[in-house]
Amino acid sequence: MKQWSRIAGAAVIAVAGVALAAPAAHANTFTDRPMFGGFYSYSDGGDRFCITTKNISGLTIRVDLRPDTAPSRGPAFSYTVRGGQTVCRSLATAYEDTRYFVGFDAQSGSTGTFTTDKFYS
Repeated sequence: MKQWSRIAGAAVIAVAGVALAAPAAHANTFTDRPMFGGFYSYSDGGDRFCITTKNISGLTIRVDLRPDTAPSRGPAFSYTVRGGQTVCRSLATAYEDTRYFVGFDAQSGSTGTFTTDKFYS
């Protein structure tokens, strides 16, 4: 009986060790990451990617948001956000932990910039 207790105890410890060693989910929540003319954020709990732009006259930001994997494991969006707007897109239909690419092509008057980032849904 003692031997079975030791075997059972070792099995419990081994299973617990495997559970603790399992890789953590990649999905992350972040807020107010700066970009030219505004900020962007992602809420993992709400599966929402949002851009908030500063109220700058003539500001336009072209956004390319897509899975960074092939074949596609979630929705892709290309859209424009103007100065003073907040625009959100849902990633609720993306597979969990899909790596996303986002590119911003921002223009304001004669100034422009292109920024990219990657994150997990």
